[in-house]
Amino acid sequence: MFFPRIPRHIVFRPASALSLFWRIARPMVICFGIAAMGYMALPPVVNRWILPEINTRLTGVRIDTRVTHLSPFEIRMAETQVHLDLLPDPVTLTGVRIRFSPRSLTNGRVRGITLTGLRVPVPKTLPQPSPSASHPSAAPSLAELAQTLTRLGTLQVTESCLCLPAAWTHGKTGHQIPFSLTAAPTEADTTPYHAELTLHLRSAACRLTAALDQTPDALRLWFELPETSPLMFADMMPELLPYLPAGITAEGSLTLSPDTMTLTAAHIRAWADVSAPAPLAARIRVSHREATAENSQIELDITHEKGQAWQLTAAPFTLGFTDFAIPPVDCEQFTCSVAPDTRPITVDMAYQLRSPLPGPRDGISRLTATGTIRGSIDPASGDWQLSSRPNLSAGTGHIHLSGGGYDLSTPCPDCRITVRGNRDSAAIDARLKTGPVKMSSPGVTVSATSTDIRMTGSKNPDLAALDVTAATTGPGLVTAPGSVSFADIRLKTQMTVKPETGICLTGVFTGDKGTLCAEDLPLKLSGITARLPFAWPVRKSADLGTIALPDIRFQGKSVASAAIGYRLIDDNATLSATLQTPLIPALTASVTGVVTGPSAALSATIDWTTSAPFDLSQLHPALTNMTWEGGIHTSASAQLSPDGVTGTATCTLDAGRFTSPQVTAAGISGAITFPELPEPFTLPDQQIQVSEITAGRLHLKQGSVCFCLESPTSLFIERAAVKWCGGTVETAALRLDPAIVKYASTLYCDRLNLSELLGQLGVGDAQGKGTVSGKIPFRFTKTQIRFDDGFLYSSPGEGGTLRMNASETLRLGGGDMAGVSQIDLATEALKQYDYKWVKLRIHSEADDRLRVKLQFDGKPATPLPFVFKPEAGGFVRVPSGNSGSVFQGISLDINFRLPLEEILHYQGLMKTLE
Repeated sequence: MFFPRIPRHIVFRPASALSLFWRIARPMVICFGIAAMGYMALPPVVNRWILPEINTRLTGVRIDTRVTHLSPFEIRMAETQVHLDLLPDPVTLTGVRIRFSPRSLTNGRVRGITLTGLRVPVPKTLPQPSPSASHPSAAPSLAELAQTLTRLGTLQVTESCLCLPAAWTHGKTGHQIPFSLTAAPTEADTTPYHAELTLHLRSAACRLTAALDQTPDALRLWFELPETSPLMFADMMPELLPYLPAGITAEGSLTLSPDTMTLTAAHIRAWADVSAPAPLAARIRVSHREATAENSQIELDITHEKGQAWQLTAAPFTLGFTDFAIPPVDCEQFTCSVAPDTRPITVDMAYQLRSPLPGPRDGISRLTATGTIRGSIDPASGDWQLSSRPNLSAGTGHIHLSGGGYDLSTPCPDCRITVRGNRDSAAIDARLKTGPVKMSSPGVTVSATSTDIRMTGSKNPDLAALDVTAATTGPGLVTAPGSVSFADIRLKTQMTVKPETGICLTGVFTGDKGTLCAEDLPLKLSGITARLPFAWPVRKSADLGTIALPDIRFQGKSVASAAIGYRLIDDNATLSATLQTPLIPALTASVTGVVTGPSAALSATIDWTTSAPFDLSQLHPALTNMTWEGGIHTSASAQLSPDGVTGTATCTLDAGRFTSPQVTAAGISGAITFPELPEPFTLPDQQIQVSEITAGRLHLKQGSVCFCLESPTSLFIERAAVKWCGGTVETAALRLDPAIVKYASTLYCDRLNLSELLGQLGVGDAQGKGTVSGKIPFRFTKTQIRFDDGFLYSSPGEGGTLRMNASETLRLGGGDMAGVSQIDLATEALKQYDYKWVKLRIHSEADDRLRVKLQFDGKPATPLPFVFKPEAGGFVRVPSGNSGSVFQGISLDINFRLPLEEILHYQGLMKTLE
């Protein structure tokens, strides 16, 4: 611009200065005014004439917008709506900014596009292609598409979201998924375009990066998906996602050509954590069967021609399970055909799977599964269905599995699978049937004629459940030799999986014709019938489990039968059992208890009351000719826990009567308490009373014994007492133990009636008054009883009378007396004798005879039929009817030798106890 030069000699004045400024600034003001008028006039011109012209030239698209700013470097638009024929609702934006420069426009490019507040509505159903679509040749080529993307410059989408309808989320309202997108051309020749899409799902970011590569005849899209949890998509696809934490990572490429589309996945890794319902975890790696681990991949070829079905073919690949002892599965063939033009859409898939099976001895066999999956999908109603019946085969015709000590053999099973559903729910029905199955492990063999497994599952917005029912029928189960076996078994189980309860397992095991043999005891149980319901977790069940033991044999003899029942109640199990025995018809035993987790509380009662004598030889042959009559009542309680077993038991005897050839005891009563089971001991002062005892010639009454059981082999008798001969006999403390060979103790006698004592000892029939007291030491072994110098005597100052006929005893046992006349004199004197004192000594001799020595000081109560004749040197008997002599005092010293066995009859009893 020309500015006139001002001469230096001109003097500056204010009026002249304003005039000069205006002359200089006027051209500039005119230029800026014209530019401002053009800047303000261009947006209305574009909105009124240019944008409507653009909409008339677009097909299937209409844009409603308004340009708010237009300059040589950018265009800004206000709220914008894009109406697409394929979508029922418009795509909206809160702002659009297109950046460019005059130079970029001359090259047909823009520097960048920024979209703000983009809201993309997702339709309820995917749009169907219009039958009047243009011919494929009219569509832009792949090369044109790639060039168009590179000319758009940097594309940025911010503060945007995908709007899902309520039909996708199964709710009353829809759901919005925020996302952002950045895409820009690159300087690299191999990947000229790069994009990054970020979805904000459940407060987490899911990023997908992709790169576009153009080849002469195709476009290749490289993509990478970092590890992402499928739970992030739960709002988008709740009916297709698991309820457990899981993740997936993928990277690969997608190649687009005019007639085919090939998907190549370089790496896919998926995992699922199912530790919530059960301690289980899995990681699955998908790899190509023939490729190395570094470049393992899955190749999928997808082809489609107009009017024909879509075809998907997968190259062979391998599924490997790294965290399980499961062999890898080779997928040697997988094809899928989808016909979208039919209504409903039909799906037809063919597959061939092969997996190695570890055989028992013949090495590795392979299981092959071939079949087809057929189904249909109705886009209008959302109903779909898939079904398959795979053909399972192995090299030998049978499936043999072994490992970890287990062997399984079964014919190839028959399998059927059906899956169906709609937009709101899904269901599965699978069934597996096998022929004869045999499974063995160390010590256990299970065989079954058939096995039927059925799995049904359902999923809807309110409930998800999975039921697995297994039914197995005989012939049987056999454990280690000498243990348990069943000739016929049946097993029926049902597993239910629900989100709110997790895994629930219920079932019933039934076994018939079972036997059980004890390995170390001559015990055998035959004819066992068991019906055992079970559940996990344990819950309330109205089903009663039963075990019947009809024949319990000991040493080959039937001794008992039992019936056991149990019932599950929440976390507890109640038990009840009854026992009967043919050996003791009147005996009844019952056991009840409650099991809580690893602990249990049990109580038992045994009642036996006989109305007639019971032959004890039925219990043991050694108890021949022995009987019991009366009642025995036993009650016990026990607590079982991981720390051990504790319990108590009390045995009560009531009105018992025991008889044997040697001993008879009547009126037996008492109680024995075991305070700390299973330790077999009692507290002190356990008592048993007997009202009457007969042992040989001895007759005892009101006997009692106080004892303590110290161990199964040690019995400590604290004291024992019995009424005998009108007095009392007590014993000192005595410990009975098999380790003790010889025993020694003392009988303490108090005020025994002398006449009754002599009568029971077998001296003769005696009557009279007078008592003796003292002690009788004795020793005994398993075969013999001996008395050592027992001494009984009358109380000082207390005499007595004795009326006894002992002539026969004196003649047999009085060998120490001098002369027959003395025996006759003593015999006559004892028939009616008044004594001042008496002494009695008892001692066992070597020939097992009992020597009893009687010493009296007194006189006969009547004259004796004897007179003294000097020529005879003593007393001689006078004829009957003649008066005899009156004795003022006679001291008698009489010895008896009595057979102890005839008195006590102890030898037979000791042999029995031995």
